[in-house]
Amino acid sequence: MKDYEVFLNNAINAMDKNNSVNSIKIENYEREIIKELETKGLIKNIRYISNFFVGFDLTYNGIHYFD
Repeated sequence: MKDYEVFLNNAINAMDKNNSVNSIKIENYEREIIKELETKGLIKNIRYISNFFVGFDLTYNGIHYFD
C-alpha cells in the first residue's frame, strides 16, 4: 500500500494545470499500481511512452485521494 500512495502522490505533484501527467519515470512493479489506479477510477488515458516512462490523466477522485 505504501508504494501505491507514493506513486499517486508523485503523480499529483507532477500533474499540469489540465490534470495530466505528461511523463513520469516508472519501475516494472509500478505497472501493477497503474492498473490498480485505473481500475479504481483514479487515473485514465494511460500512455506508455517507453518501458520506463508513463503519462496519464488524473480523475477528480485521483486528485482528491489524499483529502
